[in-house]
Amino acid sequence: MSGLGLASAPSGGATGAGSAAGGGSGPNPISTQHPSILPLRLEGGDVVVAAAAAPAADSVLLSGLAASLAPNPRDSPPNALVFGVASQGGPVSQLDAVVGSLKFRRFLACARNKLWWMTPEWGSTLARLPPETQFLLLELEEPGTYGLVLPLIDGDFRATLRPNK
Repeated sequence: MSGLGLASAPSGGATGAGSAAGGGSGPNPISTQHPSILPLRLEGGDVVVAAAAAPAADSVLLSGLAASLAPNPRDSPPNALVFGVASQGGPVSQLDAVVGSLKFRRFLACARNKLWWMTPEWGSTLARLPPETQFLLLELEEPGTYGLVLPLIDGDFRATLRPNK
């Protein structure tokens, strides 16, 4: 099973995801419980970002969440979501899983272009998302609100993001 982490924050605040696993030396300096982190929640098949001002202004970050994704509450820190992806047919060497439809104004992506190097890409449509994306920062539809999508590693499995074929 692989993972996909989602977090969101308004602009101007400290952002970041804390370690999902404890046991490090000293306290974790970045917490998803910081007041600038906007909480995410699942509503039906959508991932919703709670608005800072009023619940009526909540915005959808990801709609049409794929059935192959399952939320992982054990590894999800407060105010963030971690999803697992599993192959229906057992172990495979490569698995393409459609995540859903992201709602955003524009993005910054860091994608692997050589074995140890990444390059930035900017765009306003996922058709411009490069293959092997390792980091995706989204400016959400509510001005000044940002979301972060991180493909994670789990055991022997490595995940990346890419546009739909």
